[in-house]
Amino acid sequence: MNLERDALWIIMDPWKPTPYSEDLLECPNLDDIHEVVMGKILDYIPRLNHVCVSCPTFIYDPTFKKVHLHPSVEHLHNLKNSFHRLFKYMNHHNLSNIVYCGFHYGDCVLGSADGAVAASKHYQVYVKRDLCGLYPTESWEEEDKKTKIYAEII
Repeated sequence: MNLERDALWIIMDPWKPTPYSEDLLECPNLDDIHEVVMGKILDYIPRLNHVCVSCPTFIYDPTFKKVHLHPSVEHLHNLKNSFHRLFKYMNHHNLSNIVYCGFHYGDCVLGSADGAVAASKHYQVYVKRDLCGLYPTESWEEEDKKTKIYAEII
């Protein structure tokens, strides 16, 4: 199996700037950290046959706020954190494998409505660890343990 050719690659929450004010208070340089990971993702994208982003268009923090995609990926199809949209894409393209990358490893990569936890009930799921951003207050080891329950780490 060639995952670069035969899987849907989903970039989770590739927003710019970070829309959550609490995250920026806790980690003021979070957008700079994200840029490093986005650079790796952007370098990898040309190898892939099926790529989508999954990012909400609005969040509540503490009022409704528009979310902006990173300009380098705004041309990609947005699943908008919707399992229904993911299911439709997978069926339309006759795919059975998903590879997740993006933000944040062990969090939204797993827990979004179209994240690895939900997808693992219907598809073979992988997480490309070196194309994921770790939230700065978390540890790779702890997030690996959570991720391995639902996905193969590649």
